[in-house]
Amino acid sequence: MFDRNSRVEYEKNVKRVLNKHGKLIILAFSYLEPLGIGPSQRLAIQDYQSAFKDGWNIIGFEHEQFETIVTKEAPKGLMTIIEKLE
Repeated sequence: MFDRNSRVEYEKNVKRVLNKHGKLIILAFSYLEPLGIGPSQRLAIQDYQSAFKDGWNIIGFEHEQFETIVTKEAPKGLMTIIEKLE
């Protein structure tokens, strides 16, 4: 997943291309999922709140699970829904 600097750049780029009141839906490996499969970094809810604070409304977070053939257990995911306000 993105490091802190990459998240700042990502937020700027998404803000540039998304229309006012447009929705951004991110599904990523959850901070509750131990490392082992997927990216080497997990984002916590606070990371999203920090990256999407000015001009955004975080509608909510939902804990999900990925379906995969890599492992028998479904990895934990975090779906984040964010609305552009400006």
